[in-house]
Amino acid sequence: MCLLAFYLNPDDDERKLYLVSVNVRDEFYTRSTKLACFWEKHPYVIGGRDLERGKEGGTWLVMSKKGKNRSIT
Repeated sequence: MCLLAFYLNPDDDERKLYLVSVNVRDEFYTRSTKLACFWEKHPYVIGGRDLERGKEGGTWLVMSKKGKNRSIT
């Protein structure tokens, strides 16, 4: 089971975080993945990548430079 938790800060202080997002991908520890980085084909997107044979390129959490966030649970 994958878990997603997030917190929206109601404080309008610009120096504080507005959104805190945590995503736990419940998978096999031996499953090959690439750490979060900017993607070569989409350099405005950052996220981890699945390297498992047959599932290459999959992801579970990504974010764009504009702040859009996508998660799969």
